[in-house]
Amino acid sequence: MYRLFVTCTRYLEPLLKDELEVLGASDIKQTVAGCHASGDLRTAYQLCLWSRVGSRVLLKLHEFEFSHEDDIYTGAAEVSWEGLFSLSSTFAVDANVSKSRVKNANYAALKVKDAVVDSFRKSSGRRPNVNTENPDIRFHLHTEKQSAIVYLDLSGESLHRRGYRLSGTQAPLRETSAAGMLLKAGWPEIAAQGGALIDPLCGSGTLPIEAALIAGNIAPGLLRSRFGFESWKGHEADTWDAVRTEAETARAQGVSQMPPIYGSDKSRKAIDAAAENIKRAGLSDKIQLKTQPFEHLEVPLQAAAPGLIVANPPYGVRLQKREEVDLLYSQFGKWIKEHFPNYTAAILAPDKAAAKQLGLRADRINTIYNGNLKIVLVRITLDDANSFVPPENSFNSPAFIQGAPPVQDEDQTSGVNMLVNRILKNKRQLKKYLKKNGISSYRIYDADIPQYAAAVDVYEDRYAVVQEYAPPKEIEPEAAEQRLQELLAAIPQCFEIDKSSIFLKQRKRQKGSSQYSKMNTEHEFFIVKEGGLKFYVNFTDYLDTGLFLDHRITRSIIREKSDQSKFLNLFAYTCTASVYAADGGAVKTVSVDTSNTYLEWGKKNFALNRYTSDSHLFVRRDVFEFLSSDFETYDLIFVDPPTFSNRKSDENVFDVQRDHLRMLTLAAEHLKRTGEIIFSNNYRRFQLDPALYDLFDIKEISLDTLPQDFSRNKKIHRTWLLRFPG
Repeated sequence: MYRLFVTCTRYLEPLLKDELEVLGASDIKQTVAGCHASGDLRTAYQLCLWSRVGSRVLLKLHEFEFSHEDDIYTGAAEVSWEGLFSLSSTFAVDANVSKSRVKNANYAALKVKDAVVDSFRKSSGRRPNVNTENPDIRFHLHTEKQSAIVYLDLSGESLHRRGYRLSGTQAPLRETSAAGMLLKAGWPEIAAQGGALIDPLCGSGTLPIEAALIAGNIAPGLLRSRFGFESWKGHEADTWDAVRTEAETARAQGVSQMPPIYGSDKSRKAIDAAAENIKRAGLSDKIQLKTQPFEHLEVPLQAAAPGLIVANPPYGVRLQKREEVDLLYSQFGKWIKEHFPNYTAAILAPDKAAAKQLGLRADRINTIYNGNLKIVLVRITLDDANSFVPPENSFNSPAFIQGAPPVQDEDQTSGVNMLVNRILKNKRQLKKYLKKNGISSYRIYDADIPQYAAAVDVYEDRYAVVQEYAPPKEIEPEAAEQRLQELLAAIPQCFEIDKSSIFLKQRKRQKGSSQYSKMNTEHEFFIVKEGGLKFYVNFTDYLDTGLFLDHRITRSIIREKSDQSKFLNLFAYTCTASVYAADGGAVKTVSVDTSNTYLEWGKKNFALNRYTSDSHLFVRRDVFEFLSSDFETYDLIFVDPPTFSNRKSDENVFDVQRDHLRMLTLAAEHLKRTGEIIFSNNYRRFQLDPALYDLFDIKEISLDTLPQDFSRNKKIHRTWLLRFPG
């Protein structure tokens, strides 16, 4: 018997547990986003082929304890990897860390990957190739507290990829979510009685197709061309062939008993996409399509019993204004009540407030996810007792959901939905840019909606840092706090980020010694990747995390200019620019800062990237004192001062506007004739002193150093390139 872990989207766990029981698994234990179970290889194959709501079927390979994240390599090295797959197969490793000493999933996955590669090298002198996009075989590492489990992914691709979807509309419903919706709505029982299914807003046809697969007893995985277990050395082809043959027989018998299924949409493009997907699913003669707005639709109800009307109306992504969403739901609620007596309706909505606009009493309301978006499923019985109530009356009626408390703060719900829409819009716009440039830490929101004055940075797609800007004095503290809570509530709906991985910081107008004051003392560090390098960040102890994301391009420029150079980094902070210079081939780097904490942090960043040479120096000193006493000259100098700064032992406060002329004049004395100074600061009203033009040829490169994810705030920093004339 194998130990298995089958994953699913949140809130589908009870449905998954029922599936596991039917498909022959034993020792089933439901948990968050999945179920643990036992089963033989035949059961595992059945789960891969037949699960409608499961995402992945993971087979447990090895479990071990660890006390430090580097122990992950040691534990993974205990697995006999050569016995699992051949050298000619590509592989990938994913990791999930939860309440664990391992804080960075990518780092944990890298440790397992290294163990796999080293194991093959020791046994054969060669290594298998990694393919993160489309590997032949995939492994997963799950850590919780001090325990780690290595799994083999029997599924390969996520099971929601059935194999029939080639075309999609702008906001497709995930197949597993669609199946979960239909199962929660009672579609198997309705179909067994001969009831029809109607989707008058069918888009690319996901709901009608999934309904047909359920009603026809068709295994959802039959169309898939490949599973992960096929490159596993433990794969039993004969057992798999038998499981697949049984499913094909069941399909042949089931399609003849399928009740009527209808889909329509006002978009010709959507109907063309639906027709193509339905054809690939082999169901063209079982699902009828029509191009028609739902208000004008006439469906020939050739059914033996009242059926099910399902809908995933456009909202959020496809409709930008809340008024449009509310109007659509109101019109749709009135239409289904008039045209489908005694039917059951199952309708998705972005939130309870939108669902109330249907004007109908709900029997049940469930929370589900479509991808990362948290939405609600409303089930309604369209009998004589359920009269349509105009939305202006029903909106405040707690009787809308029987047995559920009324939603008391509609403004908050609306605000969260508005924020979700904006963040998802930004996410779509940045997707290609982030993927092309390998960026995993970025700014996703920066006070895009003025009343929600905060910036949101995402790190490694696993952590979020919310930097709240101090609200104007005229804003009541209660209103500002509510808006902040709405923003915090929106983030988990847009990313797979736990609430415990969202960190809040408040930016205020800094004065005197508060400039770099500590916020906390948790001393918890995380590792993030950027530009092929790794850096430690801290989300709790300081206002800034240790990595200025808006200087991503600036650091890349420093790397490009650093080959065989001597590099000086003034106001070095955590020395990230110096690490880039070392990576670019600098023969010497000197990082100057008054903070021992930041210089020690910088040393750790150097060590993390295996740059430990004595040619990399860290100097704890005031910048002006250093420039006045140092006699070295440099090829490249980076100057990125704060707007102001002071030390506890020094009453003199540095002011970038007042002091930059003296500072850059001193820096010029340490610059080689062919050298360059990169000068940057983030003071919004900063003006470069005209006297500097007598000393340097100056070129402003602010826009050239502005990353796309910061383009909404073109004043995030200003940057100049300074060279000697001639």
